[in-house]
Amino acid sequence: MWQTYPRRLSIFGGIELPINVADDGTQGPVADDLSETTLAFLGLPSGALHQAGAVERLDVNYQANRDFFLPDPLPISNAVELWRYVTPIDIAVVRDRDAAGTPHVVVECNCPWEPEHGLQLVFREGTTLTRLSQYDGHLRDSE
Repeated sequence: MWQTYPRRLSIFGGIELPINVADDGTQGPVADDLSETTLAFLGLPSGALHQAGAVERLDVNYQANRDFFLPDPLPISNAVELWRYVTPIDIAVVRDRDAAGTPHVVVECNCPWEPEHGLQLVFREGTTLTRLSQYDGHLRDSE
């Protein structure tokens, strides 16, 4: 069962997007850990994507894909500016299929260097960016 909550997202400059929470409904309207994960993600500040290796991961993704889809490099002076070209379009809070069932926030984005698959950001427990890749729905690189 999915519960949808439209919210403003500081991490993406205050845009409003629906957050879709996948819940089995056995612990009330939304399980506590999924609620905590959602609130943690909503609490991320606007500069969070400029920290914790996120810029480096984004730049690696851009460098690996730009020649396939872009006739010319984007007009940027540094990798931080790549975030201007990333547009979040969908957010889901889901449980990992591992034994712990750790909740994750998955953000699906559009970007010009990966028009076919888009970009995926995965935040473990809503706060730690653990994956930045083309969108494939997986929570880990090993899946």
